[in-house]
Amino acid sequence: MYRRVVKILLCGVVALGLLLALGAGLTAAEEEFPTGPIYMVVGYAPGGGTDVPARALAMVAPEYLNNQPLVVVNKTGGAGMLAPKFVAASKPDGYTLLMGWGGTDYTLRRHITDVPFDMYEDFKPVITVCQYSGCVAVPGNSPFKSLDDLVDYARAHPGELSWGHTARGGEHHANGVDFVTKTGIDITEIPYHGGPETRNAVAGGHVDLAFFATFLAPEMVAEGMIRVLGVCTEERSPFYPDYPTFKEQGYDSINAPGIKMVAAPAGTPDWKIQILHDAFKKCVEHRAAVKFMEKMRLRLTYLNPEDSLKLARKMDQKYAKLVEQLGIEKLR
Repeated sequence: MYRRVVKILLCGVVALGLLLALGAGLTAAEEEFPTGPIYMVVGYAPGGGTDVPARALAMVAPEYLNNQPLVVVNKTGGAGMLAPKFVAASKPDGYTLLMGWGGTDYTLRRHITDVPFDMYEDFKPVITVCQYSGCVAVPGNSPFKSLDDLVDYARAHPGELSWGHTARGGEHHANGVDFVTKTGIDITEIPYHGGPETRNAVAGGHVDLAFFATFLAPEMVAEGMIRVLGVCTEERSPFYPDYPTFKEQGYDSINAPGIKMVAAPAGTPDWKIQILHDAFKKCVEHRAAVKFMEKMRLRLTYLNPEDSLKLARKMDQKYAKLVEQLGIEKLR
C-alpha cells in the first residue's frame, strides 16, 4: 500500500513538472518572438493611404519587436488584391502581415467583385491604426471652382467629363460613385493604381476630376497644380481648414473613410496576435510615429482586435446596402 501511494505521488510530481516545463517553454517562446524580420504586405504603391501607416509603424517597430525590423513589402497588382491573397496563403506564424485589412478596400470590394480570399475566414485582425478622409480635386487650371460649377457643367455636357479614382472597390471609388449617382451626372470613370497615381493624373489634366486621399493634396494645392473642391467629411478637418465639405455645399456624401487595420493569416496563434498588437499599439503612441502621421495628416485611430473585427463587420453591412442602393454592378 505504501509503495502504491509513493508511486502515485511520484507520478503526480512528474506530471506537475511536465506542466511547469511546458509553461516555462511557452513563456520563453513568447519572450523570444519575433526572432526575425516581420513582413508587412501592402497591396498598393508607396506613398498612398495604405502604404504610409505601414511606414509609420516600421519607423519604430524594432524597439518593441525584439530589435527585429518591420519590412514593408509593396505587392501591387490585381486592383490591390494580390497582397491579401498572398498573406492569406502565407504560413500563420506571425511573420507575414497585411496592412489595410477590414477597410473599405475589402468590405466594399467583396460586394462588387469576386475576391480570391475570405475576409473573415482567412484572416485574424491585429489592430486598427489610423483613418483618413477622401476628397475630390480638379486640375489647377480647371474652370470649376465649386461642386456646383462641376455639376452644372456635367449636366449641360453629358459624357464629356472624366473622373478618376484609386481602384474599384475602394473608399474613393465609393465616394465617387455616390456623388455621380446622386447628382445624376454622366461622366466617364477611369480607375488608377493607388492614390499618388490618381492625384498625378488629375494634376496633369488626364482626367477632369478625381477622388483620392485628402492627405495627398496639400503640396500640389500649394503649387497650384490641383484644386480641392470638396472633402468627404461631416465637418471641415483641422488638417484642411480651407477645404469645404460636400455637406456645406449642399451635397450629401456617404463619407467613406479610409480605415487601416493590420491582420495576420488565420491560424496565427493568439499569443502572437497579442504580442503584435501590444507592439503596434506602442508604435502608434511613439512620438516619432505620431509626428510622422500628423505630418502626413493621418488621424490616429486605435482599436484592439475584437473592436477592429466589429468595425469591419459594421462597414461590411453598410457597403452591402450601399452597393444595392447605388446599383453598382458586380464585376467578374
